[in-house]
Amino acid sequence: INSINGYHRTPLHHAVIGDSSSVISLLLTDRRLDPNIRDLYGRTAFHTAVHWGFQTGVRLLLADDRVDTGIEDINGCSPLQTAATKDFKNIVEILL
Repeated sequence: INSINGYHRTPLHHAVIGDSSSVISLLLTDRRLDPNIRDLYGRTAFHTAVHWGFQTGVRLLLADDRVDTGIEDINGCSPLQTAATKDFKNIVEILL
């Protein structure tokens, strides 16, 4: 469940990138899941959802108490900074 590929992405990262809420939800039911694994860009699955502006993924991940919402990427940007920089006002509102 925490296996990674060449980009250091997990199945959860891929579910987020595919904007698949059903797969995200399914993966989050497994307590062995580590949702804070970082990819080559330093992004967790949560940060990836923010980066792509996927509101449903952001909401699903926010609801899981294991998700650390403050992990910065390799550029030192938090998910909130990423959302603001990309002008994702809807994501910023969710995060605040």
